[in-house]
Amino acid sequence: MTFLSIETTADGCSISWIEQETVHSLVADEPRSHARRLAPLIRELLDAVGSVPDAIALSAGPGSYTGLRIGASTAKGLCWSLDLPLYAISTFDTLVSHYSDQADVMNQNDIKVLLPARKGEVFSAGFDIKDGRIARTEEAIGIKLNEIILDESTHYLVPTESLRDALPQEGNPTLSVVPLHSENLVSLLRNQSEEYRVEDVSSFEPHYLREFVAKRPAKSIFERLPF
Repeated sequence: MTFLSIETTADGCSISWIEQETVHSLVADEPRSHARRLAPLIRELLDAVGSVPDAIALSAGPGSYTGLRIGASTAKGLCWSLDLPLYAISTFDTLVSHYSDQADVMNQNDIKVLLPARKGEVFSAGFDIKDGRIARTEEAIGIKLNEIILDESTHYLVPTESLRDALPQEGNPTLSVVPLHSENLVSLLRNQSEEYRVEDVSSFEPHYLREFVAKRPAKSIFERLPF
């Protein structure tokens, strides 16, 4: 199968065309540009490959609430309009999978992924890798950043250097930075994609892990207009 994978859980966004042997990607690094850049990126990539994918894949969160909404609505719109299946993969899983592809970790226990959350918190989930396959050992929870105690026997994966630097460094914990990217979905889509197929695209919701709380903007929409 060929997949169009979408990653919008971070400040920037990326998309990838995934075939069995090759991957083609486009990235928009500009922070919070998902609504403006995602659709043109998809059009540019599809025009370049000259084809329509067999399925749409989505990094399903947790992550940026706005990014998740834009990514999910775009993915669902493509599935409906092109009559394609949707594959939704937890952002935790994508980071562990990409890490395992890049390192010699055939059998490694006690891996934790930490993702930035709002209000000085991180989302945490535990994994181990057995014979190259990922297994979730701890379900995702929210933890206050200033309450985290890192275990020397655990390997921690984080998506940004800023989060790595904000974590406690006592005891020299093992911390690896695995940036969020649509290419992170490659291994899971090639090897165990059916585990992530969405049965009912209409009712699919991203993995928020927390209810959205709206804030009053610093400037009104009228103050932000360019005229």
